[in-house]
Amino acid sequence: MDHKINLSVDYDLPDPALPYKRLWTMVLIQAIKDTKSRNKLIRESAFYWITRDEKGFNSFLNVCDILNADAKKIRRIYIK
Repeated sequence: MDHKINLSVDYDLPDPALPYKRLWTMVLIQAIKDTKSRNKLIRESAFYWITRDEKGFNSFLNVCDILNADAKKIRRIYIK
């Protein structure tokens, strides 16, 4: 089953944070891809980052807040 998460950013709106949102979108997408990696270290690092309940600057929860993404939904779909 193919699940999709809407991580769209409206690139037409004047937003001084847009470059950061693009960056964090790519970080989140890469982490989700990494959960399926054949490399155990990469896979475990992605799982650790996504499942950790921390609100630091570069934490999964903070990235989801920046992107208005549903952290619980992402965890439910990609972390099994």
